[in-house]
Amino acid sequence: MSEVSGPSPAGAVPVEPRSWRAIAANFAWLCGERAFDVLITLLVTVLVARYLGPEGFGTLGYLIGLAALFVSVVPLGMDRILLQEFVKSPQDTGRLLGTATPLRLCIALAAGVGIGVAISVSDLPLGNTTLFGFVFAAGIIIEALGTPQTLFNAHTKSRFPVFASTAVRAAMAIVRLGLVYFALSLPAFILVAAVEPALFVLVLLILYRMHFGDFSSWRFDPRLARALLGRGLPLLFASLATAILMRVGVVMVERLASDHEAGFFVAAVRIGDVCGLLAANLIASTVPTLVSMKSQSAEQYLDGLARLMQGACVALTLLAAFLCLISDPLMGILLGPSFLGAAAVLRIYIWTTPLIALGLIELQWLIGEGYETFVLLRAVVGAMVNIVFNLVLTPRYGADGAAAAALIAQFASCILLNLAWDSRTRAMFVLQMRALTWLNLSLLWALRTDGAKAEDRV
Repeated sequence: MSEVSGPSPAGAVPVEPRSWRAIAANFAWLCGERAFDVLITLLVTVLVARYLGPEGFGTLGYLIGLAALFVSVVPLGMDRILLQEFVKSPQDTGRLLGTATPLRLCIALAAGVGIGVAISVSDLPLGNTTLFGFVFAAGIIIEALGTPQTLFNAHTKSRFPVFASTAVRAAMAIVRLGLVYFALSLPAFILVAAVEPALFVLVLLILYRMHFGDFSSWRFDPRLARALLGRGLPLLFASLATAILMRVGVVMVERLASDHEAGFFVAAVRIGDVCGLLAANLIASTVPTLVSMKSQSAEQYLDGLARLMQGACVALTLLAAFLCLISDPLMGILLGPSFLGAAAVLRIYIWTTPLIALGLIELQWLIGEGYETFVLLRAVVGAMVNIVFNLVLTPRYGADGAAAAALIAQFASCILLNLAWDSRTRAMFVLQMRALTWLNLSLLWALRTDGAKAEDRV
């Protein structure tokens, strides 16, 4: 991006290329947070789901999914662009943060009004729906201030967002357990869900102030704003379409089937999302190194992508197969007999996780190569396929149909659509299929040797 080039001033913090050992350490922090989160989420989900039952749990999941649709537009599609720019141009960190954050706040105001109105006019059994609309709106606006999280990721210092996330999740878990203990009603759980993301952002800003200094270096640059919006707008619509692809299922199940079926779908998605987040953590840890590889050697860059795809597919396929085998006792033991119907949903939905991982890895390549239009297209196609198959399958098969729709949509958008664009995306399709069929395992065997060589160069 020409608008962010220039000499490096004093005080700029360069982002150094990371070895595979550094990536592993960063990934360990992310996975440590995720392991803690899994334990906390598992405990809280079990207790809350048992307490609220499938109907109440479905309503809670419906509102969280609705909020995710509105929150998806807040980053303006710029997070991945910012991450790459933080790596390439650390001297422009203040200008990037000071330009991106006001842009995010503007769109957050519109999103806040949207969700406020949507909840206020809903027919959900919440009592004062206007109050809940206002709380969700305020939370979305505060979330717009979370731009520094991308800076931490660019510096491969994910332990700081990990601390923020862990502290907030632990505190909110205690609050939720208190709600169950005192037998409070569904609206109390909804208020906690609306407030939690905003608290994370506030803690993150405190950590930014401690680690990177004050906010005096942040400054708004109109030229940079136009450049970011020019690249980010296609990704904004892509983010919205992706949110529809990922979250529309629970909304449509609640509307086309029942709250009961929505509860089954939410329970399955929660488990599937934990697996998907493990892959997302690994990908976030490798992005700075992949960006550095690209500047050094195109061959090395593609080799790194292939290895990452294969490693993600192996891990997530084995995990998906294991969860399929234990899905019935898992749901029965964790959530109780009333959630046994969620086991069949999980056996379908869990297979979206390898596809999502391949899509996330390819997304880094697409953004780096300037394929923003294709990113938008594949997100829109995925959303449309998901909606169409939900309309066909959900009324008849309930949550099982929604899970099947999600699986079909992910394969269509993340894998199959590559065949329809150009020769380079078709080559990426081949790489993805080789990863899905485990034909690139030899690349993983060589990783240890390459990692040792990388350590010698650092």
